[in-house]
Amino acid sequence: MKFEILDESGAVINTILASLDFMEANFPPLPIIPEIIVAYDDQGNAIEPEPIINPVYETYAQYRELIEIEPVIVPSVVSMAQARKALVLAGVSMATVQAALEAITDATARELAIIDWEYAATVRHDSPLVQSIGAALGLDVDALFIGAAQL
Repeated sequence: MKFEILDESGAVINTILASLDFMEANFPPLPIIPEIIVAYDDQGNAIEPEPIINPVYETYAQYRELIEIEPVIVPSVVSMAQARKALVLAGVSMATVQAALEAITDATARELAIIDWEYAATVRHDSPLVQSIGAALGLDVDALFIGAAQL
Protein backbone atom coordinates (compact mmCIF):
# COMPACT_ATOMS: atom_id res chain seq x y z
CA MET A 1 0.00 0.00 0.00
CA LYS A 2 1.26 3.50 -0.73
CA PHE A 3 1.02 6.17 1.96
CA GLU A 4 1.53 9.84 1.09
CA ILE A 5 2.54 12.17 3.86
CA LEU A 6 1.18 15.67 3.25
CA ASP A 7 1.96 18.94 4.94
CA GLU A 8 -0.82 21.20 6.22
CA SER A 9 -1.27 22.81 2.78
CA GLY A 10 -1.82 19.39 1.19
CA ALA A 11 1.55 19.18 -0.59
CA VAL A 12 3.17 15.72 -0.65
CA ILE A 13 6.33 15.76 1.46
CA ASN A 14 7.03 12.00 1.41
CA THR A 15 5.72 8.76 -0.09
CA ILE A 16 6.00 5.44 1.71
CA LEU A 17 5.35 2.04 0.14
CA ALA A 18 4.52 -0.19 3.08
CA SER A 19 2.09 -2.64 4.53
CA LEU A 20 -0.18 -1.55 7.31
CA ASP A 21 1.72 -3.98 9.56
CA PHE A 22 4.97 -2.11 8.77
CA MET A 23 3.32 1.22 9.53
CA GLU A 24 2.04 -0.10 12.86
CA ALA A 25 5.46 -1.47 13.80
CA ASN A 26 7.57 1.52 12.75
CA PHE A 27 5.45 4.65 13.14
CA PRO A 28 3.53 6.00 16.10
CA PRO A 29 -0.28 5.93 16.06
CA LEU A 30 -1.84 8.41 13.70
CA PRO A 31 -2.76 11.22 16.13
CA ILE A 32 0.90 11.73 17.03
CA ILE A 33 1.96 12.28 13.40
CA PRO A 34 1.30 15.96 12.60
CA GLU A 35 0.74 15.50 8.84
CA ILE A 36 -2.23 14.33 6.82
CA ILE A 37 -2.01 10.80 5.39
CA VAL A 38 -3.64 9.62 2.16
CA ALA A 39 -3.60 5.86 1.54
CA TYR A 40 -3.73 4.23 -1.89
CA ASP A 41 -4.45 0.65 -2.92
CA ASP A 42 -2.10 -1.41 -5.11
CA GLN A 43 -3.61 0.03 -8.30
CA GLY A 44 -2.92 3.62 -7.19
CA ASN A 45 -6.52 4.50 -6.33
CA ALA A 46 -7.13 6.60 -3.23
CA ILE A 47 -8.88 4.46 -0.63
CA GLU A 48 -10.81 7.47 0.59
CA PRO A 49 -11.83 10.44 -1.54
CA GLU A 50 -10.56 12.86 1.11
CA PRO A 51 -7.24 12.82 2.98
CA ILE A 52 -7.31 11.18 6.39
CA ILE A 53 -6.66 13.75 9.11
CA ASN A 54 -4.79 12.10 11.95
CA PRO A 55 -6.94 12.90 15.01
CA VAL A 56 -9.85 10.91 13.55
CA TYR A 57 -8.05 7.65 14.39
CA GLU A 58 -6.49 6.79 17.72
CA THR A 59 -4.75 3.64 16.48
CA TYR A 60 -3.80 1.94 13.25
CA ALA A 61 -6.27 -0.80 14.22
CA GLN A 62 -9.14 1.66 13.76
CA TYR A 63 -7.67 2.68 10.42
CA ARG A 64 -7.23 -0.99 9.44
CA GLU A 65 -10.97 -1.56 10.00
CA LEU A 66 -11.69 1.31 7.63
CA ILE A 67 -9.54 0.09 4.73
CA GLU A 68 -10.09 -3.67 4.87
CA ILE A 69 -12.55 -3.92 2.03
CA GLU A 70 -13.06 -6.50 -0.68
CA PRO A 71 -10.76 -5.86 -3.63
CA VAL A 72 -12.49 -5.22 -6.94
CA ILE A 73 -11.35 -7.67 -9.59
CA VAL A 74 -11.78 -6.80 -13.24
CA PRO A 75 -12.82 -9.92 -15.17
CA SER A 76 -10.52 -10.86 -18.04
CA VAL A 77 -13.36 -12.28 -20.16
CA VAL A 78 -17.13 -11.74 -20.35
CA SER A 79 -19.67 -13.15 -22.77
CA MET A 80 -20.63 -11.05 -25.77
CA ALA A 81 -24.18 -10.85 -24.42
CA GLN A 82 -22.89 -9.51 -21.09
CA ALA A 83 -20.68 -6.98 -22.90
CA ARG A 84 -23.53 -5.72 -25.08
CA LYS A 85 -25.91 -5.45 -22.12
CA ALA A 86 -23.28 -3.53 -20.11
CA LEU A 87 -22.82 -1.11 -23.00
CA VAL A 88 -26.57 -0.49 -23.28
CA LEU A 89 -26.86 0.02 -19.52
CA ALA A 90 -23.97 2.52 -19.76
CA GLY A 91 -25.92 4.45 -22.37
CA VAL A 92 -23.96 3.27 -25.41
CA SER A 93 -26.16 2.10 -28.27
CA MET A 94 -25.23 -0.78 -30.54
CA ALA A 95 -25.35 1.73 -33.42
CA THR A 96 -22.65 3.79 -31.69
CA VAL A 97 -20.39 0.74 -31.37
CA GLN A 98 -21.09 -0.22 -34.99
CA ALA A 99 -20.16 3.32 -36.11
CA ALA A 100 -16.90 3.11 -34.13
CA LEU A 101 -16.10 -0.19 -35.84
CA GLU A 102 -16.94 1.28 -39.27
CA ALA A 103 -14.59 4.19 -38.51
CA ILE A 104 -11.54 1.90 -38.41
CA THR A 105 -9.50 3.14 -41.36
CA ASP A 106 -7.64 -0.05 -42.29
CA ALA A 107 -10.09 -2.15 -44.32
CA THR A 108 -8.77 -5.52 -43.17
CA ALA A 109 -8.66 -4.49 -39.51
CA ARG A 110 -12.20 -3.09 -39.85
CA GLU A 111 -13.55 -6.35 -41.34
CA LEU A 112 -11.81 -8.45 -38.66
CA ALA A 113 -13.20 -6.19 -35.92
CA ILE A 114 -16.72 -6.45 -37.31
CA ILE A 115 -16.42 -10.26 -37.48
CA ASP A 116 -15.36 -10.30 -33.81
CA TRP A 117 -18.22 -7.98 -32.84
CA GLU A 118 -20.82 -10.03 -34.71
CA TYR A 119 -19.62 -13.60 -34.14
CA ALA A 120 -17.32 -13.88 -31.10
CA ALA A 121 -18.83 -15.66 -28.10
CA THR A 122 -16.65 -13.80 -25.59
CA VAL A 123 -14.93 -10.45 -25.20
CA ARG A 124 -11.42 -10.20 -23.70
CA HIS A 125 -10.54 -7.21 -21.52
CA ASP A 126 -6.95 -7.18 -22.80
CA SER A 127 -7.99 -7.12 -26.47
CA PRO A 128 -6.41 -4.18 -28.32
CA LEU A 129 -9.72 -3.71 -30.13
CA VAL A 130 -11.65 -3.48 -26.86
CA GLN A 131 -9.16 -0.98 -25.46
CA SER A 132 -9.09 1.17 -28.61
CA ILE A 133 -12.89 1.23 -29.10
CA GLY A 134 -13.31 1.93 -25.37
CA ALA A 135 -10.91 4.86 -25.62
CA ALA A 136 -12.55 6.14 -28.82
CA LEU A 137 -15.95 6.14 -27.13
CA GLY A 138 -14.63 7.55 -23.82
CA LEU A 139 -15.61 4.42 -21.88
CA ASP A 140 -14.26 3.10 -18.60
CA VAL A 141 -13.53 -0.43 -19.87
CA ASP A 142 -12.73 -1.73 -16.37
CA ALA A 143 -16.09 -0.55 -15.03
CA LEU A 144 -17.90 -2.02 -18.03
CA PHE A 145 -16.30 -5.44 -17.50
CA ILE A 146 -17.04 -5.36 -13.77
CA GLY A 147 -20.66 -4.47 -14.51
CA ALA A 148 -20.93 -7.00 -17.33
CA ALA A 149 -19.79 -9.82 -15.07
CA GLN A 150 -22.76 -9.08 -12.80
CA LEU A 151 -25.31 -9.54 -15.62
